[in-house]
Amino acid sequence: MKKVAIALLASGLLAGGVVESQTATEIQGNAAAVGDDQVLPRSQGQVFRRYDLRPYTARIDSSLTPQQAVIDWILRETGTATWFNEPLGFFNANRETLTVYHTPAVQRVVSELVDRLVHGVAEEVVIDVRLARITSPSWRVRAQPMMRPISVAQPGVEAWVVSRENATVLYNTLARRADFRESISRSLTLENGQAHTFVQRTPRRYLRTVRNSGRSDVRYESVAGEIQEGHQLELSCLVRDKQKTLDLFMKCRLDQVERFFPLAITVPSGGNQQSRLQVQVPQVSGWQCQERFRWPQDQVLVVSFGVVPVPGPAPPTSLGIPNPFSTRPGRADAVMFVEYKGLVGDRLLEERTARLPSVRR
Repeated sequence: MKKVAIALLASGLLAGGVVESQTATEIQGNAAAVGDDQVLPRSQGQVFRRYDLRPYTARIDSSLTPQQAVIDWILRETGTATWFNEPLGFFNANRETLTVYHTPAVQRVVSELVDRLVHGVAEEVVIDVRLARITSPSWRVRAQPMMRPISVAQPGVEAWVVSRENATVLYNTLARRADFRESISRSLTLENGQAHTFVQRTPRRYLRTVRNSGRSDVRYESVAGEIQEGHQLELSCLVRDKQKTLDLFMKCRLDQVERFFPLAITVPSGGNQQSRLQVQVPQVSGWQCQERFRWPQDQVLVVSFGVVPVPGPAPPTSLGIPNPFSTRPGRADAVMFVEYKGLVGDRLLEERTARLPSVRR
C-alpha cells in the first residue's frame, strides 16, 4: 500500500515537482496508505532520467502508439519483477518522452535499449517467416546434424540455428514429405522493434444454451454461440547492428475445437406439453507459447513448437493419407523458419542490381 501512495506522489512530482495541499488532503482519507514524507525513496541511488523518443516514433507510421514497442522491450530487457519489487522504480512513455525512475544499473539497460531504437537502424527490416506443420516429428532425425541448438525457456519448444544454405536444403526436404502442410510463407517489412501479428481464425458456430424467449408463441429458444478456431502469431524483432545479431520475441496461441457434445434439454411448451431443444457443449483444446530468441544475422532460426493442436480437419498420416472418418483431434509438429534478409534499402539495391542488363564488350 505504501508503494501505491509513493507512486501517486511520484506522479505529482513529475507533473509539477510538488504535491499540492489539496491533493495531499484528499489522499489522507486513508491514513494507512500515506506516509508523512513526500519524497521518493532513494535507498539504492535511484535517479530520474528522461529520454527523447521523437526520432524513433516520428518514423513509425504503422502504429498509433509506437511508444508501446519501447515499453514492451524495456520489460523484456529488465524483467517485469524489476518494476514491482524493491527498490522502488517506475517508468512512463508517450510519443515524445520516456521517463524512468530507477537505479543507475537499470538506467544503463534502458539507455542502451533506447539508443538502439532511436540511433540504431533507421530503415525498415525485412525478415522471411515460414510456418509449417508436419504430422510426425521424425523429421528431426535426419535434420539434427545440420542444426545447432540454442537455449529455450518453455518446455516442449526446441530451437536451432542453421546456415542459410542448409536451411534451404532442409525446408525443401520437408516440403517433399507427404505429411507436410505450409501455413504461413511471408516476407515481412517491419520497423525495428515494432510487432506484426498473423491471425488465421475460422468461426465455429454452435447451439450454446437455452433461454426464455419472452414471446407468447414460443417460450424457450436455443441461443447460438461462436468460437474462433485457429492461431494467432505475434512477432517483434530488434536488430543489434553492432553485434550483428537479431532478437525475436514470439507469442503464439492456438485454439482447436475437438468436438461438440450434443444435449437435449427438456423445456415446458404450451399447455402441459414439453419439448426438447438441442444444445452443444464444446470440447476445446488450446496451446500458448511466449519465447525470445537471439541468433546471428547471417544464419536462420528454426523453431519446433512440438506436437500441438491443429485447427481444422485432422492432418494426414505420416504417409500422406487423409482419414475423413477419423474422430481424433488433429495434432502435428509446428515448425517455423525465420531468416533475416537485411534492410529495405539493401534489398532494393540488390533487386535493382539484379535487373540491370549485362553490358557486352
